[in-house]
Amino acid sequence: MKLDKDFFIEVAHVQKFKHGQKVCGDTFMSMKVKHDKRIIAVLSDGLGSGVRANVISTMTATMAITYSANKYDNIKAAETIMNTLPIDSVRKISYATFTIVDIDYEGKCDIIDYDNPPFILIRDGKRFATPNKQYLGNITSLSRKYTLNMASFKLQLGDKLIIFSDGVNQSGMGSNALPFGWGVDKVQEFCEYLATKYPNMAARSFAQEIVEYANANSDYEPQDDITCCVINIRKPRMLAVLTGPPVDKAKDSLMGDIVRNYEGRTAICGGTTAKILSRELQRDVEVDISTLDPIVPCSSTMEGVDLVTEGMLTMGEALKHLESKEFIGDIKTENGATKLVRLFLDSDIIEFYVGTKINDAHQDPNMPVELGIRRNTIRSIAKVLEERYLKDTKIKFL
Repeated sequence: MKLDKDFFIEVAHVQKFKHGQKVCGDTFMSMKVKHDKRIIAVLSDGLGSGVRANVISTMTATMAITYSANKYDNIKAAETIMNTLPIDSVRKISYATFTIVDIDYEGKCDIIDYDNPPFILIRDGKRFATPNKQYLGNITSLSRKYTLNMASFKLQLGDKLIIFSDGVNQSGMGSNALPFGWGVDKVQEFCEYLATKYPNMAARSFAQEIVEYANANSDYEPQDDITCCVINIRKPRMLAVLTGPPVDKAKDSLMGDIVRNYEGRTAICGGTTAKILSRELQRDVEVDISTLDPIVPCSSTMEGVDLVTEGMLTMGEALKHLESKEFIGDIKTENGATKLVRLFLDSDIIEFYVGTKINDAHQDPNMPVELGIRRNTIRSIAKVLEERYLKDTKIKFL
C-alpha cells in the first residue's frame, strides 16, 4: 500500500507452532481499507495453545480488524471484545490478547495493545521511543479492570515496526542460558542488529530471522506459539510480469521496450512470450535444468531478466501456493512456480502485461478458452496478492 510515490507499506508475518501442536494459538490478520486509504494489522494470542487457543484468537482478531476497519472507537471496541471473551476461572484473565495497528497513506500510525509485548519501532538502526499513553478501564459487568497501551505517531521512510506474541520474548524460558526468557530488551537489540547489518531486508525475511532465533532459544521445540509481524516503510520494489503474445504483432516491440526500460525486476511467463522477447532484445534463452520438476516445466534464463518460466501451468501452480495457508518460506521445492511466488512476495507493485492473442496451435478459434484461462489466472493472482499479501497490482492487456 503506497503512502505516496516514494513510500510503500510492506506487511509480513511468520509463525512457528508450539512443539507438538498442529495449529497455532496466535492469529495474525491484515487488510487494506481502500476507500479510507488505510492498512490494518492485528495480532491476537489465545490463552494456552492448540485448537481452543486458535479459535479464541481468531475470534478476537476478526472482531478487532472489523471494528478498526469501520472506525469504531478503540476503547469501546476493546471493551466489546473483552465482554465477548470468556475469562479463565483460575487466573481471572482474558482468554486472548490483541494488538491493533492502523496506518494511513500519509504514514499516521495508531496502535492499541492489550496484554501483548510492547511493539518495537526501529528508525535509523535504533529503537525509537514513541509517545505512549495508558488507558485504565473497568468493565463493571465483569467486575474487572484492564489496561490499554495506546500510541500515535508518524512513520517515516526506512522505519521498521515490529509486533510479536510473547512466544518470542519468552522463548528459552527455564533454560540455563535464558532462565527468564529472551526478553523484550534482547529482542530489541537483535532487531537493531538486523536493521543495521541488513537495512534493505524484506519484512518477511526480517520476521523470519526473529522467529528462527526464538525457535533456536527453545532448542527448536518451542513451548509456546511464536508469531512476529514486521511492517516496513520504504520505497516500493517494482516487478513487471509479461505473459502471452500481443494481439497485434506490431506490439511485440512494445514488450521489448518494457523489459529494456523497466525500472525494477522483470519476469517472462510463457514460451511464446520468451521467443518474442528473445528476438526483440536479441538475447538468448537458455533452459535451466536445475529446475527440473515432475509438475512444473523447467524455467529458463535470459540476460537482463530476473525470471523466465513456462506459461499457464507455472502460473497456475504459483496461484495455488499463494492461496495456500502454507508459508512460502517453508516450501523447499525449487521450481519455476516457487521462484515466481518468491519474486511476487519480494515485490510491492506488480504490473502484469498480458498479451491477448489466441494461440492457434492450441486453441479452437470458436471458443477462446486459453485466453480466458490466462486472463482469469492473472486476475486471481492479482486478487490474492492484493487481499492476502497487501501488494499493489496493475493489469494491462496488449
